[in-house]
Formats: sequence, structure tokens, C-alpha cells
Amino acid sequence: MWFTGGGGGLRKLCRASAAVLENEMSSNSLLLVRYMSRERAVNVRKINPKVSIQEAHIISTSLYDVFKKHGPLSVPNTWLRAQEAGVSGINSKTHMKLLLKWMRGRKMLKLICNQVVPL
Repeated sequence: MWFTGGGGGLRKLCRASAAVLENEMSSNSLLLVRYMSRERAVNVRKINPKVSIQEAHIISTSLYDVFKKHGPLSVPNTWLRAQEAGVSGINSKTHMKLLLKWMRGRKMLKLICNQVVPL
């Protein structure tokens, strides 16, 4: 008898809070799906240099000397400078890129520049 006058106020409040909760859940699930669908980063510490570790260290020290002598280089310029310096043990440009990634994983290099844009 007491609820005959206006009633339904509690029902409206429950519906509104359910709609807000549903919106929050859908945005959280979208964030979760987006997070889970990203690719994992490459573990550069586990890159195989395709040569023995001792030989990789010798090649990496000679490549590091090239970097110290000529400053920051792009990958093609590094390949040219390494050929000029006579760095032995590098089979190809792809092998050199693999060794540069290996050096980055071993914290010998901080940055590998793929492309140099003229100013």
C-alpha cells in the first residue's frame, strides 16, 4: 500500500547502474583483448650469432671499433665501413645485421639506426 504512489525508483536506479557497469566491462574487455593481441617483443639476448661465441666477440669488438671511429652509422654505411676496415668473419650484410642485434642484446650497442634521413 505504501508503494503505490510513485514506485519503481529503485528499479530505475538498478537499471542505470547496470548500464554503467556494462559499459565499464565492455571497455575493460576491449583493453584486455587489445593487450593480449599484441606481439611479444623479440628477446635479443637469445639471438644466435651463427658463429662461435669467441668469434662473435672478436667480430663485435672490430665492429665496435668501426662505430667508435666513424660515429653513428646506418646499417648500409656500417656494412661499407666494415668492408673497408677488413672485418673478417662477417659472411653477408644479413649476418652483420644479426650480429648487430646480438651486440644490442649484450648491451654493447644502444641503438641501431636503420635509415638516415637527410636534413
